[in-house]
Amino acid sequence: MNAHPTEPGVPTTHTLEMNQVTDLNSRLSNTRAPRIIAAELGVSDAGLIGHAADRLGAEAVLTRVSWQGSPGFPEVHGHFDASGGSVATTLHTDALRQISRRLLLRQRWGV
Repeated sequence: MNAHPTEPGVPTTHTLEMNQVTDLNSRLSNTRAPRIIAAELGVSDAGLIGHAADRLGAEAVLTRVSWQGSPGFPEVHGHFDASGGSVATTLHTDALRQISRRLLLRQRWGV
C-alpha cells in the first residue's frame, strides 16, 4: 500500500465515498442480485477479522460491505456467509471493482 493520505502529494490506494458502500449494500440485499463468492473476488483464503487462525473459504457468499476508520482512508470489509456463520475480511481495490461490476454499478475505486 502507498503511504497514508495525510502526506502531501502522496497518492493513496483508494478513495471512498460512503454512498458507494450504501449502493453496494442496497444491491447485495436485492433477492435478484448475483451471488458473489470469495473465490471470484480473489479473497478466498484471506485472513478473517477477529479470527487470526481462520481463513475465508472459496465458496463463502458476500452478504454486505462495511467500512471502518477515517472516512478519508477507510478500511473496507466484506461480510460473508460461510460454514460456521458470518465472517468478515478486508477488501482491497480490485475486489471492490469486481463487486461493482458484478452488481452493475458504475463506481470508481482507486486513484
